[in-house]
Amino acid sequence: MRISHQMLHNQSTQRLQQSSVRMADTFAQASSGKKLLRPSDSPHGTVQAMKLKQQLGEMEQYKTNQSQSALFLDEVDNKLQNMSRILQRVQELGVQANNDVMFSGERDVIQNELAELTKELQSLASSDINGEKLFPQVGAEKQIIVGKGVAVEVTLTAMTPFGGEDGLFATVSEMSAKLAANEHVDLDGLQTSFDRLTDALAVVGARKNRLDSIQGRMEDSKLENTKMLSKIEDVDFAEILTKLKSEEAVYQAGLSATSKLFTSSLVDYLR
Repeated sequence: MRISHQMLHNQSTQRLQQSSVRMADTFAQASSGKKLLRPSDSPHGTVQAMKLKQQLGEMEQYKTNQSQSALFLDEVDNKLQNMSRILQRVQELGVQANNDVMFSGERDVIQNELAELTKELQSLASSDINGEKLFPQVGAEKQIIVGKGVAVEVTLTAMTPFGGEDGLFATVSEMSAKLAANEHVDLDGLQTSFDRLTDALAVVGARKNRLDSIQGRMEDSKLENTKMLSKIEDVDFAEILTKLKSEEAVYQAGLSATSKLFTSSLVDYLR
């Protein structure tokens, strides 16, 4: 009888310990809100969760890069818009200067205003962000990685909006010389420069639209990955609390049975 009681007692104690471990794990899941307390809980789920977290981390870096790209493109767009407005004023001055009945004093006023507008154009053309030129004279356009294997150009080489030797600044300089010589201004050259700025704005607009599209797709992917990660890691609180109550009941029942078995064994031994 002693051996039989001892075996039953050992088995009961072992089951009680197992029940206690299960209940402790379930309690830990409920308190942490996470299913995976250790890799052994679900090796496959742990690997999936690690991959998803890595992807989400990369997306955060891409998001930072996208914000930086948007900053550059917005600045380039802003500078080109301002230059377009200034050049429109230069064109108006050119039309006025070509008026045959204009007095020399009036041409001097136009030339003085043109000089100030030229300074503004030059200042805008040399704009930078943290030392990086928006319109570099040489070298390739700045690219920023905004997604896996995806880059966006965020600057424009000076040739694109301003042209070369016969471009914007050469045309404005020639206009100043024409005014000083009391000659007609080349309005066609000014229009060509304006059209070049307009084309550059279209290029920047297309890049901004592309960036917006990339950002939208990444936000969708981020949301999907977050949902998948939550499905792998996060507990269903209603389900886990029900499970915890059930395991508590099993544990209490086992505790009661073990106690009765121990009492019965002790009585038999004393007999």
